[in-house]
Amino acid sequence: MSAQSDHFLHDMSFSRETAEPPLTSSERAIRWIMVIGFVSIIVLEGWLLWKVWTFWA
Repeated sequence: MSAQSDHFLHDMSFSRETAEPPLTSSERAIRWIMVIGFVSIIVLEGWLLWKVWTFWA
C-alpha cells in the first residue's frame, strides 16, 4: 500500500466531533425510555403478527 492510499484511508476514518456537549442524565433517561418504548412496540407487533399467523393456519 502506498503512502498516498494510506493518507486516503486516514481521511475516510470517522472522528468524533467534540462540538456537542455530553448528554445530561435526564437526556440519557429520556433516550432510554424512548428506546425501551420502541423495542416494546416492535415486540407487540411481532406478537400480533404471530397471533394472526396462527389464526389463519
